[in-house]
Amino acid sequence: MALSGLLSDLSGVLRFTDKFTFASLSRHLSVI
Repeated sequence: MALSGLLSDLSGVLRFTDKFTFASLSRHLSVI
């Protein structure tokens, strides 16, 4: 049970990181 909670937390963190990375990438691309 705790493992599934940890996995869901990890996926949430990865999703947030992916959004942040995509936003910074698009910002850099728009600057170029």
